Amino acid sequence: MIELKVQIESPKAGDVRAILQCHFELMRATSPTESCHVMEPDSLLEADVILMGARQEGHLLAIGGLKVIAPGRGELKSMHTLEAARGQGAGRKVLQTLIKQAGTMGL
Repeated sequence: MIELKVQIESPKAGDVRAILQCHFELMRATSPTESCHVMEPDSLLEADVILMGARQEGHLLAIGGLKVIAPGRGELKSMHTLEAARGQGAGRKVLQTLIKQAGTMGL
């Protein structure tokens, strides 16, 4: 099995923007408007969201963000795994990394 590498990602990177756009469109298409709190990809640049991505041989498979919403409180944002990569543990590794990051930030 090829190892997954989880790292901080920039929302400016082309592959990161593509997966965030896919997530945005999927959430808007499948969630009731009043219950859909997905952030537009461009707004992640301004919102101080820490993005983590899981890559396999350089290919981005999953993404997730962490946003501080109040002292001692954070929120997960834009968690998405590409359909072809689901069931391989990429999303789980991103989530585990974000939880660890939240702990180091006192969240």
